[in-house]
Amino acid sequence: MVCGFKGKMMKKNFLLIISFICFLQTISFAQNFQKYTKNIKLLQKGKNSDICPECGMKLSVFGKTNHAVKLKNGKYIQFCSIRDLIKAEREKGFPIEQYLAVDAKNEIFKDATKMWYVVGSRVKGTMSTVSKISFSEKKDAIEFKKEFGGEVMSFIKAKEISEKILDKDIKEINRKNALSSKFHGNIHLNY
Repeated sequence: MVCGFKGKMMKKNFLLIISFICFLQTISFAQNFQKYTKNIKLLQKGKNSDICPECGMKLSVFGKTNHAVKLKNGKYIQFCSIRDLIKAEREKGFPIEQYLAVDAKNEIFKDATKMWYVVGSRVKGTMSTVSKISFSEKKDAIEFKKEFGGEVMSFIKAKEISEKILDKDIKEINRKNALSSKFHGNIHLNY
C-alpha cells in the first residue's frame, strides 16, 4: 500500500514539474516574441534614425511592434510601439497622411488601417501594460491568439484602447523609471 501511494505521488510530482516547465517555456517565448528583428526597415531618416523619438529605444529591439506615420510633407516618423505613436500624436499633433505598422509575421511595414491586432496577449507589451501585435492577415492574428491569447480587432479599435490606457501606461513607465538607475531620457528628432 505504501509503495502504491509513493508511486502516485511521484507520478503527480513528475506531471507537475513537466507542466511547470511547459508553462515557463510558453511565458519565455511570449516575452521574447516582440524582441529584436534584423529585418526592420528604417523609414525615418537622419541622425538617430534607428531610435524611437518618444522613448529612446532602438527600433530593431522591438521591430515587430514598430509603428510609423507618414506626414503630409512626406516625412516619416517611426516608433517602437503604437503606444509611443499615440503619445507623440497627442502631444505634438502633427499632420498625418498615413499610419503604418509592422506585420509581426513577415516584418514588413503596411498600412496600419488595414491591419488586424491582437490586443492583451501574454506577450509583454512594448511601452505599455497591454500588448498590441499587428498582422496584415486576419488568419495570422487568429493563429497568434490561439497560442498567446488576447483579442483580435481592427487598427481603429486597438488605437482607441491605446488612447484610453495611455495615461495609465505613462504612470507605469514613470514609476519603473523612478526605480531604475538606468533611465536614459528622451531622444527627440525634429518632427
